[in-house]
This record gives sequence, structure tokens and C-alpha cells, in this order.
Amino acid sequence: MLSSEEFGRLFVTFERSAFRLETLAVYSVEEEREEFEHQNSIKATREQW
Repeated sequence: MLSSEEFGRLFVTFERSAFRLETLAVYSVEEEREEFEHQNSIKATREQW
């Protein structure tokens, strides 16, 4: 386990790029709803086979 000082040092000494990925519990974009429902119906049809 890293100490808080060692952990903090990681943010100062990294040599490449870093990014932060944030995710949501639910994704709901009105403009994409129709396509999403279409893809889900295709998946459900395949699972029935």
C-alpha cells in the first residue's frame, strides 16, 4: 500500500500522459434512443436463436 506522500508523488513524477475516465450509472441521450433500442432488439433476436 502506498503512503499518501507516495501516492501524491505519482501525480508529479509521471512521464507520459494521464486521463480521467468518469462513467455514469445510466446513459440516456435522447438523440440516440432510437438507434439504441434498435440495437437491443437485434441483440434480443440473436439471443433467441
